[in-house]
Amino acid sequence: AGIDYREDDPAVTPEVMRRLSESSYLTANPRGGVREGHPTPLGRHGFAQFLNDGAVINITHPTTLSVALKAMRDYVVQSDSAANVQYTTRDGLQTFDLHAIKDIGKGSELFMSYGPQYWLSELAQFVERPAVRMLVCMMRGSSEELGFEVTPCASVRDEEGAEFDVYYKRESGSLTQAARAGTVASISDSVAAAFMMQYLHVTLESPFWAHFTGLVLAPSASYRSTPPATKLTSLLVHLLNDGQTVGDPPDNLPPRPKKMGKKPRKKRRGRNQRNTV
Repeated sequence: AGIDYREDDPAVTPEVMRRLSESSYLTANPRGGVREGHPTPLGRHGFAQFLNDGAVINITHPTTLSVALKAMRDYVVQSDSAANVQYTTRDGLQTFDLHAIKDIGKGSELFMSYGPQYWLSELAQFVERPAVRMLVCMMRGSSEELGFEVTPCASVRDEEGAEFDVYYKRESGSLTQAARAGTVASISDSVAAAFMMQYLHVTLESPFWAHFTGLVLAPSASYRSTPPATKLTSLLVHLLNDGQTVGDPPDNLPPRPKKMGKKPRKKRRGRNQRNTV
């Protein structure tokens, strides 16, 4: 239930866009755009608007690629097993419906599989360690073997407004960039690598890279002078060899503000108060 907005919907005014950006009642429309749920009950009996997924993808640091991929495969099995409803789209329309895919007992909770890409996108928003973020990127590129669409790890827009996506390519074990529809030009590997550094939340000069550059460079080589693309390759080689997600937390993020305790107020003595021991 709710209101459907197409991607190019003229009804999406700046005020509506602001409300949508702040809303926690949004559902992605399989045909593009979003559906905004009703934040207040439609009647005194209530109205169900959202369905939970019966499983999630969890990654616990430190971990390895094989463990992470197993967690993704286990999620698909558990989520599909728990799901009792799914989407149905209508040809030529922007709307969609939900219907039962198995018998549902009275009082049972409704579950719908969100798919691995949803949870990988959530992980990419909240995990901070660079090696784990690269692991999530590799999982996105590996989801094709489970029958799901590959999604980009990072999106790039150059000074002229051309847009590109950076993907992990499972077949070659490397990163690749692809121009979006309507974009003719291309970006260099070095520019794509620089944007991936931003995605990883790590700087070029970070000692984080010292953990991996020895895999592709001579041991005496300095990680500080290593090109960005080489640093990314060294991290990929480490993870492809099932190395653990090691390294310090990101070092180029602004420090989180410390919680300051309330300063105790100085008690003023009244006219009839006096010091006591």
